[in-house]
Parts: sequence; C-alpha cells; structure tokens
Amino acid sequence: MKNLSIKPSVSIIIVSYNCWDYLADCLKSLSFISLPYEVIVIDNHSSDGTILNLRQQFPEVKTIVNDYNAGFSRANNQGFALATGEFVLILNPDAKLLKADILLAIDYLKQNPRCILGAELLNSDDSEQDSVFEVSGVKSIAMEALFLSYFIKKSKTEILSQNAFGLSGACLLMYANCYAELNGFDNDLFWMEDIDLCVRGRKAGMQIVYFSNWKVMHHVGQSGKKNYKSAIANQLISKLKYLKKHKPLIHFVFASLFVQLHIIFRLVLFALLSPFQRKNRLKYFAYWHTQTVFFNYIFTGKTLGF
Repeated sequence: MKNLSIKPSVSIIIVSYNCWDYLADCLKSLSFISLPYEVIVIDNHSSDGTILNLRQQFPEVKTIVNDYNAGFSRANNQGFALATGEFVLILNPDAKLLKADILLAIDYLKQNPRCILGAELLNSDDSEQDSVFEVSGVKSIAMEALFLSYFIKKSKTEILSQNAFGLSGACLLMYANCYAELNGFDNDLFWMEDIDLCVRGRKAGMQIVYFSNWKVMHHVGQSGKKNYKSAIANQLISKLKYLKKHKPLIHFVFASLFVQLHIIFRLVLFALLSPFQRKNRLKYFAYWHTQTVFFNYIFTGKTLGF
C-alpha cells in the first residue's frame, strides 16, 4: 500500500466480518488509487483471524475492533469518526478495484460536489451485477414474498429512468461533508441502509449518480453467507423499519403481512429442500429465527440481538 504518510485525500472505510481472504484482496487493489489515502477497517467481531492478519500484513491500516456485530451502518459511522480525507469511499471487504477509474469518479465529484456516487459492480465472472435498486415499497415486498420478483424484474434502464433509485452500499463515493450532513447511515438499519442514505440524500438536494465509467468487482454477500440467521432476519426486518420511517403507517401494516407470508413460504420450501443440502437446512433454521425476530419486532417494537 502507498500514499499513507501524508494527509489523505480519500478516506476508505471498510466494514469486515469473517472474510479475511476477500479483505486482503480488497486492500491490495487500493494501489490503483494514486491520490493520498487512508484505510479504516472496522471489524465486527470476526473469528477468522482478521485483526491479527491485518496488523501483520497491513500495519498502516487504522482498525476498530468491535466485540460484537455492530452491523454495517453503525460500523461505517464509527469509521467515519476517524476519517480525515476530503472524500469518503464506502467499500465492502468483498469488493475490489480493477483499475484506476475511481479517479474519473473523483473528477466527476469535483464538478458535482453535492452527490452520492456509485460504481458499476461486476460479479466474479465479470458479468454485470445489480448496482441500482428500486426503492422498496409494499409492492416489491409482496412480489418477493410470492416469488414473483424472480420472474418479473425491471431492467437497470427502467430503474434509472424513474430517478428514485438507490445505489448499492458495496461501493459508494462522496464528499465527507455530504456524509456528515446526512449523519451517515441510519444506525437502526442492518439492511436497507444504502437505499435509506440515497433517499435522504435526494431529499437534501443531493444527486444520486450511477457512474458506469467506474467498474468494481464485488463477490456478493460473503459476510452474509457466514450467518444466514443474521442476514435473513436483518433483510426482512430492515425493510419494515425503512417503510415505517419513510411511508404512511398503512404501508407498514400491509408490508408486515407480506413479510409474514414470506417467512411461512420459505419455511415450507426449505423444510422440503433440507434433506438435500446443508445450506437448505441452515436457511430453514434461519427462517425460524427470523419468525421470532419478526414477532418480537411487531409486538414489542424491538428486535432481538442478531
């Protein structure tokens, strides 16, 4: 790594959980950045030797070591508290830069300072990955519950044309003062935090830009694969939290009904599939856990420790 001995232009914030091999590749890929930069890694209580390896192989990286899984939002906000760069790059540990085109993104930001900018994400085989998303509502939650989202899906062009899209949190670039103005990610969201940030940014008059001239590889969901219980519960409950925050109460009520259907249908599905694959058994038990979390949230307003 380089350019870490002088005041950084870019603060790179990476939240890690049990994905050391991917994190190491991510850190090596930062050599494409020719500007001075600093790296801040927040580890959410990994058990795979991440911190020891970091300190041995990348001693110049600033680290925050949590003794529990603080989630993506809270951990990124912890990292931002240490950031000193003019720009902030939020980067997943299972993502990596492919070339120096981040410099094109930074040049774009200099011309458009009130902007949250996302890269074009690529899968491990270089195929295009979903990088922009419709803002979740009752319809999308219902379609997912009924398995319709697997068959009916809007194209990227259609989503972008609506000018109400959100960007993937796997790779987001903005001025530090924009992140500060929005108070960063919502600590109460363990999922949907990237969509929520974009929605709040747009309301504050910021541009939300999908910058296709900047390509980043993203090995999807490596941390989530280590803990289906946490990933599935967080995905579903955070959608409800998001709707409760941004929409009228009736949206939350109907969405809750569809989330319950989602859980029931998956319990049946993975019960049938569980004899054939260990992954299916893990998902079956993850949905039982999600059912408990869902009931607890609906009837007490609180979520269990994920």
